[in-house]
Amino acid sequence: MGNGYILITGSSRGIGFAVAVELSKSGYDLILHYNRSAEASLKAAEECRKNGSNVVLVNADLSSSRGIKDLCDQVEMPALN
Repeated sequence: MGNGYILITGSSRGIGFAVAVELSKSGYDLILHYNRSAEASLKAAEECRKNGSNVVLVNADLSSSRGIKDLCDQVEMPALN
């Protein structure tokens, strides 16, 4: 949508989901992170896309340094293109 991408961790439910939806309403494209809730994250992405946002889903376990590196590796490409 032109305002840039925002990364939201834990976006498949609760506060992360609510933040994602509100930011999508404000014109941001989103990178939505999830760990185990693939189905819920797809629903979050669908909700945000209804508001016109481009959405990229990324999966990573942020409880380990390897998971954080995986997230960073995945985020680089969509955010820069």
